[in-house]
Amino acid sequence: MDYESRRSAWLNSDLVSEEEKEIIRKSDKETQEDRFRKDLAFGTSGLRAKRGPGPNRRNVLTVRKTTIGVADYLLAKYGDLVRSQGRTVSFDNRHNSILFRDQVIQVLMEKGIKVYTFHDPHPTPEVSYTIRKLFLAGGIRITASHNPKEYNGYKFYDKEMFCPWDVVNFIKENYKNNLNGHAELVKANNYWANSTSSPALYEYLGF
Repeated sequence: MDYESRRSAWLNSDLVSEEEKEIIRKSDKETQEDRFRKDLAFGTSGLRAKRGPGPNRRNVLTVRKTTIGVADYLLAKYGDLVRSQGRTVSFDNRHNSILFRDQVIQVLMEKGIKVYTFHDPHPTPEVSYTIRKLFLAGGIRITASHNPKEYNGYKFYDKEMFCPWDVVNFIKENYKNNLNGHAELVKANNYWANSTSSPALYEYLGF
């Protein structure tokens, strides 16, 4: 699919907000080609890109698509074990990090995977601490590390704090088609009411 076809698909989709559509329309040709010519590439431990609309950007839709792929990988590899052990979802203080954190949590909960999260931004080492402290099946971190402020990203860790490369195939499967059923909106759910908050998180953080 060429970039113009992808651009048209986003402009005609109900999954894309009017605000995002306006950003697309106002973008120059070079920027539009960069937004739509390819999907996000998987790099060190995850994906990172500029924020904004398009399959080559970090936005609600690409975060959902990524998380569906991650959840499918976890369920295929660990089955119900990952549902009972759960995962932690952490985030930094970049723009839209809380929004993206919420999308990740909603998808995981919809897949039946228990989630442990934080109310406030925390550094990456607390992800590894939480995984070990609570014996979790791994974690997800919303961050773009050292990249410029226009960026945000998504890091994936297993229980040993490695990023297994076989997860990439599941993520790519959800990116294969631009705006198909793999990008469906998950059901609305009150994950704060359904998830289990562990005192161990706050014991380490000191509040």
